[in-house]
Amino acid sequence: MKGEQLAFLVALLVIGFLSLATFTPYLEAPFTGRAIADDLVSVSVSVNAAGTLYAQQGPIAQLWVRPSEGNNWKRITQWKISKVGYNTYAYSGKLSPGMYEFAIVYPNDAQGSGQDRNLFVESLKVNDQSFALVGVNYVFDKGVGRNALDGKTMTEIDSGNLKENGALRGIFFQI
Repeated sequence: MKGEQLAFLVALLVIGFLSLATFTPYLEAPFTGRAIADDLVSVSVSVNAAGTLYAQQGPIAQLWVRPSEGNNWKRITQWKISKVGYNTYAYSGKLSPGMYEFAIVYPNDAQGSGQDRNLFVESLKVNDQSFALVGVNYVFDKGVGRNALDGKTMTEIDSGNLKENGALRGIFFQI
């Protein structure tokens, strides 16, 4: 991880999105099959997104989550963005209490014949807290699937405009 990237992530810690002092690892039945139902907390996530088409196919937006410590990313859902205008895409599930990082992964970039498939994420909402993804600095981690979450090619971005395969990262939330 480069110094600028590390400084950016540390800045997220300082502004209150992340508290490492009280981290509790997560367990969710669909992920591990080990969770105790009484320990889980409901979580709802919605993404306001749009896209451009290539070969009549829209972008895919995958929602990934991990405990704020470690690198145990889990894909919890994905949506096919089939309309050019912004729409809301939702997920509901359960996680154990703790601090999480959420990521939106764009895995199917394509272009040619004057067409360019892109994903535009305007906002993400976790339970009742909204995160505007326009005009705010987040991290873009280039790659596909887990490679989009490996931290090897991270750059700062100030919008949710994803024009190549990778992950929009840096969205932390306490469940």
